[in-house]
Amino acid sequence: VSTQSTWDKYVRARGGVCIADEVQVGFGRCVNYWGFESQGVVPDIVTFGKPIGNGFPLAAVVCKRKIAEAFNDCQYFNTAGGNPVACAAGLAVLEAIEADNLQKNAAKQGKLLLELLNEVKAKRNTIGDVRGLGLFVGIELVKDCTTLEPDSEACVWVFERCRELGVLMGKGGPHNNVIRLKPPICLTKDDVEFLATVFDRAVEEWERKTINGDASKPAHNLSTTAVAEYMKQLGMEDLAKEFQNRIKKENHKVEHVTTNGSAEPTESNNEKKKKKKKKKKK
Repeated sequence: VSTQSTWDKYVRARGGVCIADEVQVGFGRCVNYWGFESQGVVPDIVTFGKPIGNGFPLAAVVCKRKIAEAFNDCQYFNTAGGNPVACAAGLAVLEAIEADNLQKNAAKQGKLLLELLNEVKAKRNTIGDVRGLGLFVGIELVKDCTTLEPDSEACVWVFERCRELGVLMGKGGPHNNVIRLKPPICLTKDDVEFLATVFDRAVEEWERKTINGDASKPAHNLSTTAVAEYMKQLGMEDLAKEFQNRIKKENHKVEHVTTNGSAEPTESNNEKKKKKKKKKKK
């Protein structure tokens, strides 16, 4: 963990500056209002991006006066800098964070999220680590939880499967094996439980597919029901029905997998059309 004295001794003493990038971790996401607060450092420059506009294109830079004055002797301009529409959007975001107590919510829901994900980790062999602060969480996927060998293939598979089940995540890390969670800080308890359930199912299916070699059996349908019910709560009955029908079709396909692990060939729509045309010609 960085400290102010460390920066002063090894960076500032040699003419360097401390720059804090708050584009992803700022505005109450990581328990403190700013991410750098958890590092015990007062930066010289702070950059802000996407969250400051909550979807509106807006970014900002804050720095110490001495650094800002360095621009006095050079030409600098910004065509769209400080436009009133962007400023209004930024002010509205700051007001919403305070009025809706979103910083406190991020800490509360982040704690619950880590607890649920660690419960998933305890019963899965492919989760090497769960770590994070507030609603900024990383889940490391590995080939074995004892060797901790990175598994980028598992990361991609789980990432895509969660998307199919209704949850969008990020992925990255030096070995491309870390699922990154940066949900909106207005996240609710139901959202957190839904997220953890979907992730659990995706990892379970991956383990069935690779470790147990049992791709013929679909995973339990608890999270399928959870996804559908959640959609209905949001007033998306038609989408929930469509989702359930799609899952049924997928499970039906899985049931036709042969004992040697290869799926029976199925005709595509194009192939069916070609056969119909041949019959008509005859």
